[in-house]
Amino acid sequence: MRFRFFKTIRSRLLLLVLISVLPALGIIIYSGLDRSSREIEDAKSDAWEAVKSLAYEHERVMESTRQFLMTLAKIPGIKNLNVTESNQLLKVLLKQNPLYGSWKPIFSSHSLPQLPRFEKQNGSERAEDEALSSPQKSPLLSP
Repeated sequence: MRFRFFKTIRSRLLLLVLISVLPALGIIIYSGLDRSSREIEDAKSDAWEAVKSLAYEHERVMESTRQFLMTLAKIPGIKNLNVTESNQLLKVLLKQNPLYGSWKPIFSSHSLPQLPRFEKQNGSERAEDEALSSPQKSPLLSP
């Protein structure tokens, strides 16, 4: 007994329509999956670029902060642990450098932290002093 369903014209036309729609449906499904995977890759790429940009910005801020602290360490009022002079200087510097706005002068009027002093080797302190004293090489003036 053969398929009775395919004996009528209506059933044959329905089968023909289904067969003709299947390739288009396959293309639609494939392109949707392909587009989805491309969008995922684009999102990963965009996220990676954002992370690299943030890392670069963080490194730039860290280098700027390092140079700022190195310069502060060379100022006589801070080097000699003069509380009032240090607090006045830090207040002025904090107003001029909003990047360091979360810093606050940490010295109270009579208590100073005892920080360890490290000795530099191979004359590197002299080279740093010379670099800081010349205006064109000053870390505060460099871009």
